[in-house]
Amino acid sequence: LCVLILMLMEHSEVTIKILRWNWLSQHVLGRWIMRFGSNMQILVQVKQLATRLAVFLCDAFFPVECVTCGARDWWLCEACRLKIVWQTEQVCPICRVTSAGGATCEACPSELDGVLVLAHYDGVLKKAIRAYKYNFARELGEELAEMLAVFFLEQSHFAAELLIVPVPLAAGRLHWRGFNQAEILGAAIARLNSSELNSVDLIKHKETLAQAKLSLDERLESLDDCFVWQGADLRSRTVMVVDDVMTTGRTLEAVASVLRAAGAREVWGVVLARG
Repeated sequence: LCVLILMLMEHSEVTIKILRWNWLSQHVLGRWIMRFGSNMQILVQVKQLATRLAVFLCDAFFPVECVTCGARDWWLCEACRLKIVWQTEQVCPICRVTSAGGATCEACPSELDGVLVLAHYDGVLKKAIRAYKYNFARELGEELAEMLAVFFLEQSHFAAELLIVPVPLAAGRLHWRGFNQAEILGAAIARLNSSELNSVDLIKHKETLAQAKLSLDERLESLDDCFVWQGADLRSRTVMVVDDVMTTGRTLEAVASVLRAAGAREVWGVVLARG
């Protein structure tokens, strides 16, 4: 039954083996538990047993394979991982002129002090990010997060006192996806850099369409007054905003504006890819 349900959920170029059990266990059974009360231990036990059974079936019939070449036991095999060319030379996020550490040029108006970009949004990395975000491949996201964290430590000059803030999802999209892809990336950076992670105080209170589907003007309009900071005063703090993909930079700018209004001394960004 679990396998049949997963088959019915297939919906893009990445095959059913990526979907696995994550979405179904977190959302369907999770909703039952929330509806009937957290004290209903039998539903918790049913969820745990069903998860184990589904993982066993998926591993048996749909083993983990690389999203680009099909190599077994990897979401992103070593050969494909090596095809992702890291950007050792960073640029200003506004004018794209070469800039040390991705710092924003003094002549470029921006709320961001700079943005670190791991690689271009194409090829292997593009396929991996799309599988991670749109096919609920959370385990793949953890592999990408480890890669981004290593890149961050090699490229950046920031101290451990840095505050890591992932770009949030609106409640509806978070409920649908089951996880915030930026939060998984940010958690890995915080862990390796021994920094504080705050994934609860920056709120996206307005649902927007996927930015990749919008024109520049539509993106500018959709993100107006979209984010709000509900945490403590950020005075004297340096904040690193984490996201998966940067295109125009409008999302990072909107977040940076809110964080500066909350008192942040510096606001930087770090992303897996830029389109």
